[in-house]
Amino acid sequence: MLLSGQWSCRITNGSDRDYTLPASVPGCGHTDLLAAGILKDIYWRDNAETCQWVEACDVTYTRRFAVADPAAYDGITFDGLDTYCTVTLNGTVIGVSDDMFVPLE
Repeated sequence: MLLSGQWSCRITNGSDRDYTLPASVPGCGHTDLLAAGILKDIYWRDNAETCQWVEACDVTYTRRFAVADPAAYDGITFDGLDTYCTVTLNGTVIGVSDDMFVPLE
């Protein structure tokens, strides 16, 4: 699959929290922070409250890949994107989403 492989996730809130870490796709900032040991188990005691800061962060996923025939990937569908997101390819915006329940094509 074109998009499988090693991803990177940058999580930042513009001030005191800035992380760049390996990421899993599909996934989310919370699961990547859990895997890196930055967040503790969010289902234990009051840990869900201590990780609410993630909701105020910008999360950017990146991955490098080579495409032999770009026409073969015309019509890629992105499912499960966050409510508000922008998808770019080589610095060019190829899609904008404002509803996580509607696939971006």
